[in-house]
Amino acid sequence: MSEILDSTSLTVDIERKIDQILKTDLPLSRVKKIAKLDPEVSMMNNDAARLVAKSTELFLVELAKACYTHASGDKRKTVQKKDLDRVIKTDWMFEFLEDALDGWPEPGRSKIFGENAETLEETEELDDTVNGETAETANDDSMEDMETMPINPHVSEVESNAETAEESENEDIVEETPDLFE
Repeated sequence: MSEILDSTSLTVDIERKIDQILKTDLPLSRVKKIAKLDPEVSMMNNDAARLVAKSTELFLVELAKACYTHASGDKRKTVQKKDLDRVIKTDWMFEFLEDALDGWPEPGRSKIFGENAETLEETEELDDTVNGETAETANDDSMEDMETMPINPHVSEVESNAETAEESENEDIVEETPDLFE
């Protein structure tokens, strides 16, 4: 009888260790969706998705380590695209990525400025227009007299709590309110 209990506990221990080894931070539903983009894959069970997710994580860890090694070789702490390019060209394990980054946008280009905006002034004009202001209404003092209602109904609570904190001289007390837009 003790042999059966020992083998059962051994099996449970092995299954627990396998679960720990295959634990992944990648969501399995997303892995399955990406796998289904391949026309040859119609369905994927959970075990296969876990293996794909874990192998993807391990691959990305190795790629990140190799990129960081090149960056630290250049006495930098920040990994740049040139480190990734160098890893792809020099490491046999990543050779299959040779043309994978062709056609990607160049790094350092901020989405804030937009691709077609040539100057900061043009971008600011676009931002003002989007926010409902134009050059004529931006300096209009009549807008200041209008009473505005807060979008978040908890704003008035926060303001009253802030006044209470000022009155009690406890400036470091801040009460967070739930964000309704999450």
